[in-house]
This record gives sequence, C-alpha cells and structure tokens, in this order.
Amino acid sequence: MERPCGVGGGSGTIRAFFASLCPLSAGSFPVGARPRRVRRPSRSASLFGKPARENRRGPSRLGNRPGGRGPRAQCQSAVGADRPVARLAPRRNSPDAPTRPQLGEGATVINAHRPRLRFAQHFLVARGVIEAIAGLVRPAAGEVVVEIGPGRGALTEVLLAGVDRLVAVEIDRDLVALLRTRQDEHKLRLIEGDILQVDLGEVLRDAGGCRLLIVGNLPYNITAPLIFHLLAHADCISRAIVMVQREVARRLVASPGSKDYSLLSVLVAMRAEVEMRLQVERDCFRPVPAVDSSVVELRFAPKPRYAVQDVDCFDRLVRRAFGQRRKMLRNSLLGLNPEGGRPWLEALGQQAGIELTRRPEELSLAEFIRLSDACSHLGKDRP
Repeated sequence: MERPCGVGGGSGTIRAFFASLCPLSAGSFPVGARPRRVRRPSRSASLFGKPARENRRGPSRLGNRPGGRGPRAQCQSAVGADRPVARLAPRRNSPDAPTRPQLGEGATVINAHRPRLRFAQHFLVARGVIEAIAGLVRPAAGEVVVEIGPGRGALTEVLLAGVDRLVAVEIDRDLVALLRTRQDEHKLRLIEGDILQVDLGEVLRDAGGCRLLIVGNLPYNITAPLIFHLLAHADCISRAIVMVQREVARRLVASPGSKDYSLLSVLVAMRAEVEMRLQVERDCFRPVPAVDSSVVELRFAPKPRYAVQDVDCFDRLVRRAFGQRRKMLRNSLLGLNPEGGRPWLEALGQQAGIELTRRPEELSLAEFIRLSDACSHLGKDRP
C-alpha cells in the first residue's frame, strides 16, 4: 500500500507533514523542535504578588509578554464575535456610578426606599387594607390624628384626604426627608424622632386640640413598650387604631385563664376597652414578615375604668405577679414585703379574700384590684 507523499515512517517525517498543513506552527516551531509550553497562572496567584489570572471581561495581563496570550477579543470565536461583552458594575464612588434619586421625584423615590431591619420596617402595600384602616379613623371635632410610623406614606395620603390636620412621627430620617417633598404645610406636620421619646401631651398642646387619635402600623420590635407608652398618656388620648402582631392582639383581648392572658391584658383593661377590628395576612406587607397581623381599636378612659386606691401600687403588684407567672402568688408576691414574710402574705390574702395558691394568669382584673387595695391598706406596697 502506498503512503502519502512526504510521509515517511519516522516521527520527524510525520511532524514535517503536519507542519506543512499549519504554516503558523511551522513558522513558530522548527521541524524537530518541541513547542514551548506556557504555564498558565493559578487563580490564587494574585494573592501572593504573582501575576493574576486573566480577566474574562478584559485583556489578559499576560498579553504583552513574550509567549503570553493576547487580548480576549483576539481569541474570540466567530460564533460569539457579535455578542456584547459583559461589563462589571461601576464602583459605588466612581464617576460612572448611578446617582441617588433626588427628593423631588416623589412617590417613585419613596417606593425605592429599602426597609431597615433595625427599625423593623414592614410596609403595608395592600390598598384594600389601607382604606379599611382609614375608614376606622373618623375623628370627632377637636381630635388631632397622630400617625405613628408613616413609612412610605401609603396610609398618610389616604388620611390626609379625610382629616383637617395630621401629625406624623417617623424615626427614619431618609423617609422624613422624602415625605417632606409631598408635605402640605397646612394639614401635615412631620416629627422626626423616636415615638417612645415623644411627649404626646406636648403634641396635643402644640396642635391645640382636645384629645389625640392614634393610628398606625406599630413597629414589631417595640409593640409592647409602645402600648405602655400610650397607657402613660391615656389622659390625652381618645382612641388608638393600630396594627400589631396577631399574638399581641390576642393578648390584648385575652380573658383570665387563657394562655394569652398576661401583664399586657390586665394593664390595658384598666385604662381602655379593646376590640379586634381587622385580620391582616403577612403577604400584605413588603418585605413579608414572619407573622400575621391584626388591627385593634383601643378606647381610652381619661381615668382608670375601675376604682382603685393606689394606681401605682396596682401597677407594681401586677408587674411583680406576672414577672413569675408560673409561680403561685404566695411566692411571686413575697418580694412586696420581705420583712413581713409569710405572715404578711397570709394577712394580704385574707383581707383580699383571694387564695394565694393560685397563679396570676387565673386572676381577673377585679381580683387584682382587691389585692392592690389590701396591699395599700397594709401599708407595704413597695417591691
């Protein structure tokens, strides 16, 4: 059998044959010479001061060295030659970085605000729920509406359409700056600060009204302290229509003996009537929280709803009892008068007509009032 022309039996003849088919190889590597192998740098080489690996989005650092690879574009195949090359995003402080939206862009800017976890921000986006909450407000003559945490202003806009004046308290300074761009100075007053540090009595005096009507989506991380803050200003608040976690809403309306009956249940019942208004699912918020929510209405009384000899004594006794809610009252209330000890506790139970082997979650509001009055009568009400 005849062999192809120029192809012999030796390895040199075979190498010469293939070199004639590839002029580039023939010009670069003489016949009989082994081509030099260029070692490619490792990925971690740049970490130790060595040449970095080729950047896939730009020319290689090895392109200008003898024997190195050229720019990426020269090695691009014909199939992907017309495809756009991906680019890295510009650095945050570079001149090419996109600028932040200006305040005057209104609603688009507010909707672009990223929620801050430290403020427990979950913005209500369901239009039907927003309108339902606004429909519950209905301020009476002389009432000043105060919105806690207006956020992006979704509820604020609806409230402004139905009230003569609105006070909004917001802790996020970025949202305050954005809300000022849509502020009507005749109807809306913005207060930047922590609602727990705001004197609601002073807000009422500045507004020139008779009572405050509180509304808002309460931050989940301060719900209980905020409700206690409202109780401390119950003399200047008529109603509060607030969104809270469903667990907190159950505690607000819980009855004695239930698992949700707590310190919050007793102290709120002393100053306000509570009614469940709306059930709100978690997917009505952005970002979506881990719990469902409820809208409750609290109708405050200027004075305690039930007669009690000493309001401060009542507050201390209830807090101490629920501080150890799984213990019997004879143990949890022992700290009220350590010097009197067990004999003093027996006298307290006898005067109040309450068996102290019961637990605090079993006592009604009226029974706590009897215990408080008996404690005040014995003269040892200090923890």
